[in-house]
Amino acid sequence: MRTDTEPSADQRSARQDTRAHVERLEARIRELEAQLGKESSPEANAGDPGATARRLADLDLQSNAAPAGALTLDSEGQLRWHTETNAFDCQPVEPKLAHTSSKLAFLPVPLSSSLHRSLLDLAFTWHFDSWRARPSSPFFRQHQTDPIAPAQLVERDEFMEDLWTVLDPPPELCTDPSDSSTRGEPFIDAALELLSQEIAAPKFSSICGVMAIANYYGGTARPHRGWIYGGIAHRLVMDFGLHIDPPADSPIDEDLRVLRRKVFWAAFVNDVSWSLCIGRKTPFSLEEIHQPIPPFDASLAEPGTGALWPAEIRIQLIAWRVCRLHYSERGQALEEGVRVETVKRLHRDLLDIFDSLPDFCRGDSLTMSPDVLQIQLTYHGLILLLLKPYLVKPPDDEMARFAFHCCANASERIAKVVQQYQVKPTFRRAPNSVYQ
Repeated sequence: MRTDTEPSADQRSARQDTRAHVERLEARIRELEAQLGKESSPEANAGDPGATARRLADLDLQSNAAPAGALTLDSEGQLRWHTETNAFDCQPVEPKLAHTSSKLAFLPVPLSSSLHRSLLDLAFTWHFDSWRARPSSPFFRQHQTDPIAPAQLVERDEFMEDLWTVLDPPPELCTDPSDSSTRGEPFIDAALELLSQEIAAPKFSSICGVMAIANYYGGTARPHRGWIYGGIAHRLVMDFGLHIDPPADSPIDEDLRVLRRKVFWAAFVNDVSWSLCIGRKTPFSLEEIHQPIPPFDASLAEPGTGALWPAEIRIQLIAWRVCRLHYSERGQALEEGVRVETVKRLHRDLLDIFDSLPDFCRGDSLTMSPDVLQIQLTYHGLILLLLKPYLVKPPDDEMARFAFHCCANASERIAKVVQQYQVKPTFRRAPNSVYQ
């Protein structure tokens, strides 16, 4: 007798719930379970500790699966990410919002040209150059040929210049002259007032701008506010479709293709750093990324040239996995034995990448360039975040002893790096990764 909860023949037919269909589904489930068990097995990489790191180094994120949606030109000829299920067409920005003059003066506090140039140079050297998204040379060429004048304010990227100036202004540039902690706030306030018109007509520099706002708040111990602006950067990246590399036969300028890659990886690295800092999983999904990882040749790397950026990306790809392990429900649900082996494997992968760096990146030189300081801070900070959960285990626990040894070494190296930050002309307050 059929019960009320049993589907009728008509219902089964409507769902195409045939025996053959069910058998195919069951076979697929068994196949996926076997694959998952193999990948989670502690023995999977036991014979070759560097196997995962080499796979990561050679990883091509353009998977066999086609990306969801495609890059489509809007009515102004700008690339946007568009899907068939989008309820809106690709519309242009509103001209009345895009080209509205700022009600602010160009800079909220008058600066001499020499001081202005010095502050911008510091911003690039110690902050923006580490992202590799906005080269300094073209900017400074424009700065020299296009002097600041009231009639030219609309043509200049005032939003970004307000942000670049905030990083290390002299003590007198404070909201409250009696409170040194308000140093630079006039510039961040000016940038925030410009933000609405910036988002109305976003550019690649807009992504860098909101990342700078996020990092400013992180560096001044206001991470939750910074997390919000980091989210805006992520949404702009997806709106531009920067996670998708246009096909080789696309009618796209090669310089634009290269710039899209640079801005994407800058945003990815920045977002993963934020996720680690605030203890949340990153909104980026590796399955959605269809961008090649920049090649890394340690033999050609020189300090201060940007050659270490591909290594930074590879470390942050491991950081993405650390985020998913520690801050996602799936990671938390792993059995303890599988979890421990995953932690050890990630630690080995980090060691392999660090060992592949040139000698000048791994020493304790007192003259480290900013990019070397950054990669050391990223690496040793990630070691701490990976192993920190095991420091609360009983002292006789094997993982607790292992974690204590590794974290003690990492902490010592971080202390030396932070000392260099303190004596260099960099942020008055620590950047995000130091704040962790």
